[in-house]
Amino acid sequence: MSTLKADTIQNTSGGAATLTKQAALKAHIQLDQETGTIADSLNQSAITDDSDGSTRFNYTNNMADANYSVTASAGNVDTNTTWIRNVILFSDNSGSYKNAPTTSNFYMQCLDNAGNLDDFPYVCHQVAGDLA
Repeated sequence: MSTLKADTIQNTSGGAATLTKQAALKAHIQLDQETGTIADSLNQSAITDDSDGSTRFNYTNNMADANYSVTASAGNVDTNTTWIRNVILFSDNSGSYKNAPTTSNFYMQCLDNAGNLDDFPYVCHQVAGDLA
């Protein structure tokens, strides 16, 4: 049996290698929204804290188009604080779709159990789609 070891695999033009018959995550994050501390991430250049509970996630490498998939969650482990009620992607809590995903970022809001925007210590997302 042979062992293949490599630090970087590229296609013949020097770009990203094509994965055949598989789909890998193109971005993910675990964020403490209260402090802005990122515990772990992939393909995240920065986060923009728009207000309590509102965050814009910016990619290091852009997506090919804005038709990618995002799965997100948020939570709290402190029994003395409010719990997450909703995670809203691509819009705001008024229901306005004014924050559609772009190739370079997407927008997310977290609401507490009373329906108010609030920061949470465990905010996570995963992004699947094609990179540019």
